[in-house]
Amino acid sequence: NLDFIKTSATTAHEIFHCFQYFYGFKYDWLDMKWFMEATATWSEDFAFRNQGTEHEYDDDFLNHMPWDLLSYRANRQYGSYLWFFYMTQKFGPENVAYLFQRIKEQGEPREALSTLPSFNENFKEFILWNWNFKPYQYYEDAPPFPDVHPDGASRERKMVKTPGYFPANIELAEGAAKYYAYGFAGDKVKLINFDLNEINGANKRDKTAIQALYLVKNNWYYEDWSDLKERSFCRDLDGEKISGVIVMVSNAELYKTLSTGYALNVKNKCGPGWRGTIKVNWKMNRNLNPNGSWRETEDGSYTISEELE
Repeated sequence: NLDFIKTSATTAHEIFHCFQYFYGFKYDWLDMKWFMEATATWSEDFAFRNQGTEHEYDDDFLNHMPWDLLSYRANRQYGSYLWFFYMTQKFGPENVAYLFQRIKEQGEPREALSTLPSFNENFKEFILWNWNFKPYQYYEDAPPFPDVHPDGASRERKMVKTPGYFPANIELAEGAAKYYAYGFAGDKVKLINFDLNEINGANKRDKTAIQALYLVKNNWYYEDWSDLKERSFCRDLDGEKISGVIVMVSNAELYKTLSTGYALNVKNKCGPGWRGTIKVNWKMNRNLNPNGSWRETEDGSYTISEELE
């Protein structure tokens, strides 16, 4: 019964506000209102795990990810339960209880969040989880987590069929992110170079991250570009004949906005010179004692990309 589901979810949500008041929180200013509404929505998953009422607000968050993480507008505060949903699935609900205690002690959710151990790395991973396309679907739920993805203001699309210079100007609020989706097609698109000197250069912030997914022959691959000055692909090579790239830029700084950029350079040839990959397969066997009764075996492979100009 839909009315019963809505009523039970609302009851759980509002009772959780009572717990918050009893704990000492006050619904008095925007950052605290954000925290209290996000965690009350998060509580619906615990009270009625099989109903999925919290997912009603997924799009409110995923379509406005360039906004401040602690934004309180357009129902996004309810969709922000996703951060606590992620933290629960990654570390368990006791992690959120720990955050409650930190906020009670500090009186400031923004400070408590930003000083969490490994917050930068966890926020970067949170951005990857929110992409939520196969094979990068990490959220678990029953019924299954819905097929929702960043869209609207959160995703910018571009199809590239001819050579050119395509800058990406990035403006992100505190604790925000954006996804840049590129498609590549046509015989004129050979060399694809992402110039990351601005975002990862001399003025790079520690809390700025850039991640990428790229598609080759129906297979997706993940890379962290946060420390790279550039990343190039030559579509003449089978292993680099990419048809799509998703660039994920995130700002884990909760007190400063981010204004930066990168550039995509596309050329109609990869030369002059030679470009290729070397794949190395290795295997090792050795005796760990003189009589050979204890043997160790290892094997593996790695690939080196080389360019000779």
